[in-house]
Amino acid sequence: MAKVKAGVVLGGLSGRAGNAVFAQTAAGTVLRDRPFVNNPRTPAQTEARARLAAVSRAWKGLDVAQATAWRDFAAQEAGLPAGSRVSAQLVFNRLGAKFLQANPGGTPPTMPPANAFPGDAVRFTCAGAPGAVEVTADLANAAGVVTEVLIQRLPSIHCRTYRERYRTAVFHRFAAGETLTLEVRPGAVAVATRFVDAVTGQATELIEWGVVA
Repeated sequence: MAKVKAGVVLGGLSGRAGNAVFAQTAAGTVLRDRPFVNNPRTPAQTEARARLAAVSRAWKGLDVAQATAWRDFAAQEAGLPAGSRVSAQLVFNRLGAKFLQANPGGTPPTMPPANAFPGDAVRFTCAGAPGAVEVTADLANAAGVVTEVLIQRLPSIHCRTYRERYRTAVFHRFAAGETLTLEVRPGAVAVATRFVDAVTGQATELIEWGVVA
């Protein structure tokens, strides 16, 4: 923030200049960065906010036994003794949001998972097609497991990928040998998947399958 010495020309100066604004304060006229408000409401962002609102309501509706179970589960995930004060709500939110992605309109589980989720044995190959990416599974998803397919657009096939830039394209339960066709704009696209337990919301880490054009 810069201070402006007001004179005959600058007295009472206000308004904005480029990415800055003039403001009158007790210390005189100052030049501040113009606040940038960005609150996009794309369909994906609206759906994400609705999921978070639903998970928040579910968390507030837990009874004492359920809340205690989630605290113990969160402590176990963090490698701490049962009952330790860790953020059980963050764990609940993460699993609840993923559950709702896999089960739109469902009700997040009120009790934590009883077992670890090992994922699935399915492997994928990817190929480019006119205006699309084709993702083929070698095996069928196990019972209760769905595959989250994610894509990342790249400026060119020579650019590296960033795990945090993948975006969910679809949740799908693959049959053995099935090819899923995803419409995309022409260009380079990276493909990744993760497995999700559709009952608990548990998910594996991303697996990257390469870049197609």
